[in-house]
Amino acid sequence: MIQQNKFLFILLPTLLLLSACVRPSATTSPACVLAFEGTIRNGPNADLSLTGNLGFMVYGESSGLTGTLKLEDGKEIPVTGQATGRAINLILDLGSDSLIYATGTAQNAMNYCQGSAGGSLVGPLPGDSGDWFGKFDSVAAGGSPADSQPTSSSKLGQAMVLGATAMVILVGIAFAALLMQGQANTRLRKKRPQAGAGSAGRKVTPEDWHGEAEKPVAQYLTTYLGGDSRFDMSFSIEAGTDYLGECGAAVAGYLLNNPSKQAAAIEVWLFDKNDIRTVTYMLLSEANPNEIVFTTKAGQKNKPIAISPGAETTIETTTLRMKVKVAELVYAHNTSRPRNAFNRLTLKLGVWRK
Repeated sequence: MIQQNKFLFILLPTLLLLSACVRPSATTSPACVLAFEGTIRNGPNADLSLTGNLGFMVYGESSGLTGTLKLEDGKEIPVTGQATGRAINLILDLGSDSLIYATGTAQNAMNYCQGSAGGSLVGPLPGDSGDWFGKFDSVAAGGSPADSQPTSSSKLGQAMVLGATAMVILVGIAFAALLMQGQANTRLRKKRPQAGAGSAGRKVTPEDWHGEAEKPVAQYLTTYLGGDSRFDMSFSIEAGTDYLGECGAAVAGYLLNNPSKQAAAIEVWLFDKNDIRTVTYMLLSEANPNEIVFTTKAGQKNKPIAISPGAETTIETTTLRMKVKVAELVYAHNTSRPRNAFNRLTLKLGVWRK
């Protein structure tokens, strides 16, 4: 134990010195250009489109990100956020305290400036939501192909830094293994929330579906309860470590002159990271559509489907296919006519790769 403590006192300063020697400069990535396409599809600002080139840099140990989205009409929107590996969190400042929040995943680490990226948009007003997609240009922002090619000396320097960093990592791993001898190797993984506050929904174990040769890569169960005005579910679709997209369900319309705010329309949607569209279907009660007050401008544009217990419908995108099954349907009894509004609606969502 005493020898191990001596080893600790000698090794830690050595690791710190090596880290200081190989630490990169404050700016740790070249300027990147992402061909950005974002659209608000639901809410007060439905159909708001942001298309242009997002030039940015990832810097510092905190992976902070700053840049500018230059729209096709020449307008420039300041962008800040964070890019940790493939995970992206951005804030688009439209001015006058109007902000759009973008989250998503990149095909490669953002500081590589390669491949594509996409995800979800929220804002600038409550209820606004949409999606975005982008592809990296091969040329660094403000430069030329020649400017973006590293020189031989820079390649050598990068190789030396990578080699030294690898040595530090290997020594650190070996030292950690010594300290962990005789201790339990139990790790708790923090569970990422899969649904919005005030909603009922969860990811479940995939099961066999009628007419399907294979089980879905991901499956979810969500329940709407009458009067739950905050019902707005969102699930991340993942197969192992691969991010495929997102899906969800939300209240989309209420009965006219219904103080209890019982839903008469529920929208289900599917976002594919390889498809810039979000495909949305509208599940309707047996109420007259003229008696339904839709909560989004796009509500009446989405494909309407009258539902019944056990009914299934299929939503498809470029690389994904989602089946929506009505597992439970109970209508409210306090409306002017039966089957006008939902008192309880449980949906089973199964997602397959095409």
